[in-house]
Amino acid sequence: MKLRLFAALCSMVLGVLPAAAAEPFRYALDIEAPAEIKSLLLQYLDVVRLRASERMSAEQLSRLVDATPDEATRLLETEGYFAPQITLTYRQDKAMPHVLLTVVPGKPVRVGKVQFVVSGAIADNQPLREQVQAQILAAWTLPQGDIFKQKEWDEVKKRSLSLLQEKGYAAASIASSEARIDPAAQSAELQLELDSGAAYRFGSLNINGLKHYPESLVRDQATFVPGDSYRRSDLVDMQNRLHDLPHFSLVVMDPELSPEPPYEASVRIDVQEAPRHKVTTGLGYSTNTGIKSELGYRFLNLANRGWISESKLRLEQFEQAAETSVTLPRLGAGYEHRASMGYLRSDVQNLLSHTWRAGISRQHEDFHLTRIWSLEYLAEQRELEDGTQENPRSLALKFQWLRRDVDDIRNPRRGNLLQLVAGGAHEKLLSDASFLHLYGRGVRYWPMGPQGVLIARAEMGQTFANEEADVPSDWLFRAGGAGSVRGYDYQSLGVESGGSIVPGRVLATASIEYQIPVYKDWRAAVFVDHGSAAGRWADWHGKTGAGVGARWVSPVGVLGLDLARAIEDRKWRLHVALGLAF
Repeated sequence: MKLRLFAALCSMVLGVLPAAAAEPFRYALDIEAPAEIKSLLLQYLDVVRLRASERMSAEQLSRLVDATPDEATRLLETEGYFAPQITLTYRQDKAMPHVLLTVVPGKPVRVGKVQFVVSGAIADNQPLREQVQAQILAAWTLPQGDIFKQKEWDEVKKRSLSLLQEKGYAAASIASSEARIDPAAQSAELQLELDSGAAYRFGSLNINGLKHYPESLVRDQATFVPGDSYRRSDLVDMQNRLHDLPHFSLVVMDPELSPEPPYEASVRIDVQEAPRHKVTTGLGYSTNTGIKSELGYRFLNLANRGWISESKLRLEQFEQAAETSVTLPRLGAGYEHRASMGYLRSDVQNLLSHTWRAGISRQHEDFHLTRIWSLEYLAEQRELEDGTQENPRSLALKFQWLRRDVDDIRNPRRGNLLQLVAGGAHEKLLSDASFLHLYGRGVRYWPMGPQGVLIARAEMGQTFANEEADVPSDWLFRAGGAGSVRGYDYQSLGVESGGSIVPGRVLATASIEYQIPVYKDWRAAVFVDHGSAAGRWADWHGKTGAGVGARWVSPVGVLGLDLARAIEDRKWRLHVALGLAF
């Protein structure tokens, strides 16, 4: 009885235990083909993509094998090969099934005769028609003799239609298109006819979704008025400018074309507003200025005009700052205007300074280029270690020119950054001294190997003035620290005076750094920096720092940790930096 009961219990237990998981079905696959063709097949063939599928079985593989020759033929046709020789061998080896695909693409089909015409209402404007046809043919990327590729043919048609629509023919369409392929002659005859439709002009702007912000905030971003010739690029530019405003989290723009005269393209704009109030906080650490905390507040609808009001309080170990500003949003012409005032207390290298500032600026920014004109009044109180006090003030006009041409603004590996600054003041215009300030800074990125990058940086500046004592520190130079000459303390390279390091009138620094990937988003770096600041070029003596570092490519930028040795001082220092060069 007990034995029968034990056997029953064992059967119940074994019945609820999970069965051993079946081994997944696997097979070997080889493709013999020219490198370019092999890459295409490995990317798109189902027999490759579904290889690791858990649903794969011998029956499923058999179906894939049967379909592969036709699938490979269609893929090769998109690259201009219409008479390939495809051989597929499927055998059952002892270990696993083996699939061998051999492809001889043959001679490619090349573009022969090309026929292109623009018809429709544009025929009434013969000069414009000829201009459009010339622009389309100039952008035609499948000339006679080139290998015919379906993807390129589709791009030619799309690009040609866009060029016509850009000339005011918003309803333009492809009347007919054909690629006549003759595999025997290895030739493709291309025919494309575009129908311009009617010429359209901009109509009204219909704005939806506004609750708190004024309509003028949206309308001011338009560079066109009702009655202007319709251009699709004008809508794209306006949508990009609206996206750049902090007032909106979503912007959708659609032209609504009237089917009858007068042919107008009214524009429907749907927006989703962002919150008007925003509070930001921050906590961090920098080897330059120590422990950092920050508090900010932004309001996006000052005076019900969509003006942006911002206030910031920044507390660091060696610097403390407060600033408030009002920014008028960018207009359709691309200019943004700003008024600000602020205070900065700095205690670095035995130089204690208090700086009060107030100014206005005008900024223009496009995809790569930023230009800023500003007029700013500065009043500074400097106290040196020996008790000497200096109280320079200036009313200075400044122009800044910045160009960013990199492949990735967060993690650049190719391209360059360039900054140029020119400014000055006159002693008879609320300034203690006349001076001219010139400064330039550049960074160049070169990719090295699969993931490495070589970075070169250089900066140079000079302030033409009789004495440093009569010029505010913002218009002078010090060097040292992260982003400058590593191995030396922050702003420790300058003019020695009264037991302090005060800023000088000349600056020159340079750096070379090589980064190589070591693990995922981490890189190792080696670098050499050289440079200094001084009162005049005759007194300039460059200092050298060299070392190694680690880089983490974070979601907000590149975080750097460097251990550098000051060659002249024979000391090691640690530096932490976040972000791009500027």
